[in-house]
Amino acid sequence: MALLADAGIYVFTTVATPSYAINRRAPHESYTPAMIMSFFRTVDVMARYPNTLGIAVASGLIEASTATSAASVIKATVRDLKKYMKLKDEVEGQRVVPICYDATSTSADDKTILDYLCSGDASSSIDFWTASERSRV
Repeated sequence: MALLADAGIYVFTTVATPSYAINRRAPHESYTPAMIMSFFRTVDVMARYPNTLGIAVASGLIEASTATSAASVIKATVRDLKKYMKLKDEVEGQRVVPICYDATSTSADDKTILDYLCSGDASSSIDFWTASERSRV
């Protein structure tokens, strides 16, 4: 990361890993203490680097109207990550990193999902939204 910063390169990352991520088919069941602790560890690592621009809470999780139940879990994850970062900032001075949702479709539901993830106060809403079209093979 230091070499990237020296080169003027900034990064976005995600908290999801192959072992811990919100499961599209069972979003509520996948939101476990082990998963959120893994997400907290990612935040702790990436917050150290000034060239971390943001962290995605999920990427491409909501791709069809049948997966919209995951939106409430995304919202809960954002709330918990923001609360964690706020506490870490107060106790240790750790940087608070903006949080986003990365949509990987251009569906008609995107506006509704964006509105939902941005609703409420800043402590539980995403800070920004990214959208990218992924090629399907």
